[in-house]
Amino acid sequence: MAWPGTLPGGFAVRRVHRGAAPTPSYWLYGGVGAAPRGALLSVNPLANGPGHATSLGFMHHRDRERTRRRLLDAAFVEFAAHGIAGARMERIARIARCSAGLAYNYYGGKDELFDAVQSEVAGAAAVEFDVRDLPGYAARLYDLQHRHPEFARLATWQRLERRASVSRAAEVEAIRSAQESGVVSSRFPAEQVLQLVLAVASMWSSAPSTSDHVVRRRTVEDAVRRLVEP
Repeated sequence: MAWPGTLPGGFAVRRVHRGAAPTPSYWLYGGVGAAPRGALLSVNPLANGPGHATSLGFMHHRDRERTRRRLLDAAFVEFAAHGIAGARMERIARIARCSAGLAYNYYGGKDELFDAVQSEVAGAAAVEFDVRDLPGYAARLYDLQHRHPEFARLATWQRLERRASVSRAAEVEAIRSAQESGVVSSRFPAEQVLQLVLAVASMWSSAPSTSDHVVRRRTVEDAVRRLVEP
């Protein structure tokens, strides 16, 4: 994987270690809980300085939020790598440094946990749609998938295992209106135009790169421009 760094929305990304050696398959996103496996999170009521009073109720809530955050972080890694069917709650719990039983208490099972991960990722992976600049939209999608290929993997697993497509009725209607006003080519129906734009933007997401990032981005933009120009 090409990152640590920061995800859209400010989520921190760090590499998780097993013992003294890094384990490349374990990556976490999210602020709280994105610590190397085995690292201790401070639950000291005085952690904010001498004389700082913290109620037990607040501490309990904070601990629950930290556990929930670690479970979401670990599930993000697990689902991106293995999908829903291949993911294991025991493995997620181990990465999150909690028991499998506790993981089931927070989330009833893999499906509920996958939904929770997708809900968070949806906001972080949002790309502004501009029907007047479909080449730029495709380039921004490519940029996102280049920086965070795990987003594309999660979306692929959702399509394969949930067999449910995300509604894009608003984007289709915007393209149809742009076709009627002559801004976008009418060679293909609006639904097909959108699918072609998405396919071009994602064409390198699951394949090893054989050319420079700037060249690939320019190719995406140029291909979509030729597709939609009247």
